[in-house]
Order: sequence, then structure tokens, then C-alpha cells
Amino acid sequence: MFGETVKIKDSADNSFNIEISTPTIIRLAFELGRTGNFKTWRPSVWGGDWKALDQGFIKNTSGEVWYRRSESDFKTGFEELDVRHLDIFLYKAGEKTAGENDWGIALRSFFALN
Repeated sequence: MFGETVKIKDSADNSFNIEISTPTIIRLAFELGRTGNFKTWRPSVWGGDWKALDQGFIKNTSGEVWYRRSESDFKTGFEELDVRHLDIFLYKAGEKTAGENDWGIALRSFFALN
């Protein structure tokens, strides 16, 4: 399990801290190969979660982590199976379905797989 504390800040200088727990990079790479490269996905057993450490200006305070291959991989000319980065999406707790536009916070290129 990978754990990271992240401070998120907006242009008005509002901020809050969150803790993100995810599977290891090895497990994510395995799951990515199993599920495909281009859609938002979550590992089948445990995909990770997040929680706010301080309220700040965030409405939802916990939830699940979902993943997608980063768009920056495509802009640099990598081949389909040559995945370098994963974006993560923070969904609110209790979401039963996940779609491309259902997340609340996106952290682009959060994982480097190489």
C-alpha cells in the first residue's frame, strides 16, 4: 500500500490536506494491463481510498480512488502498451458507479510507472 499526504490549494489560496492510500505501483501496473489503457478503472480487490485530514473548503471528506492512463503519455508519442503515468480521481464515499465525469478532484500524472 502506498500512502501519501497531499496539500491541495486553489487560486484564492484556500487549501486542505488529504491522505491518499493506494495499492503498490506493481499492483497498479498489473491491474492496468488487465483492464486496458484508456478508461477510468479501479482494481478489483482494493483500489485505494482518500480522506480529508482537515475540512478546509472541501465538501466531501472521504471516498475511493480511481485511475486512468495520463493524457501526457499520448502527447509524447508513446505506444499503447508503453504506459508511463497514471492520473488519479478522488470520488466521494458511497458512489456506486463511476464514469469519466463523476469524480470530484483529479490529480494528473500522480504515479510514474517507470
